[in-house]
Amino acid sequence: CLDEINAASPEVLFVLNSVMDDDRQLALIEKDGEVVKADEKFRLVATCNPTELGYSGTKEMNEALLDRFPVVLDIGYSEEVENKILNKMKVEPVVKEKIKKFTKVIRNAYIRNEISVPFSTRSVMNLVKLIERDQIELIVNRFKIFERKAVSDMLKLIFGEDKTVEEVENLAKKGGN
Repeated sequence: CLDEINAASPEVLFVLNSVMDDDRQLALIEKDGEVVKADEKFRLVATCNPTELGYSGTKEMNEALLDRFPVVLDIGYSEEVENKILNKMKVEPVVKEKIKKFTKVIRNAYIRNEISVPFSTRSVMNLVKLIERDQIELIVNRFKIFERKAVSDMLKLIFGEDKTVEEVENLAKKGGN
């Protein structure tokens, strides 16, 4: 498993082309040209974060290399996984619902290009820790400076009152409370 393949150097990615090509072999030029062939059961799996999410150090994958992966999966955030994490962190049900609502509002805003920073599962965990320390407002520092007021307003709307996701999004669009 190659973790974060789109952070690898071009030289490494170029070598992978040979290993993943139809003949599935690699010539070790620095070792007298020895040819190493992949076993018939050899499989290569790679992971990466999408480049459009702004992960520093990542780059678009070369089409020649992408073509060598017969299956590509795009796995979004899992509400089930996040629920398990929130349960493990012993978050009270009322607070858990507010966290889930805030997360959904922020992710919807990201999808609509209203904010530029996605809200990852790790961000959800960080939010819980900030709530436990009564420092919830510090989560806004995770966002770009020009987005912080809107995120802060969403925090106040969701954690201050019981509103639906739709109500929060409508109020955010109108710029009101």
